[in-house]
Parts: sequence; structure tokens; C-alpha cells
Amino acid sequence: MSSPADQIKSVPLTPAVYDYIVAQAEPPTPVQERLIAITRALGGPPRCRP
Repeated sequence: MSSPADQIKSVPLTPAVYDYIVAQAEPPTPVQERLIAITRALGGPPRCRP
């Protein structure tokens, strides 16, 4: 018997889908803008340290 998780489907993130998602989003708040800037300043993707 399959679970709902087995039935999850994905949609390719085409330029049209991306543009639609961005158009639906609210602009970032000032706090979100600050967090985005701080995160970008940290550099590349996070890494686990042993």
C-alpha cells in the first residue's frame, strides 16, 4: 500500500513557472531584506563540520 508521500509529483521549474511564482510573491519586508543581505555576505552554501 502506498502512502501520500509516494504520490508526490514534481513540476519542472521552467522560466515561465519561475516568473509566475515570483509574480505571486510579496516583496520582501525590510527585515527580510536585511536577513538576505546578511546571508549573502556569509558566502557559499553551508557545510557540515565534523
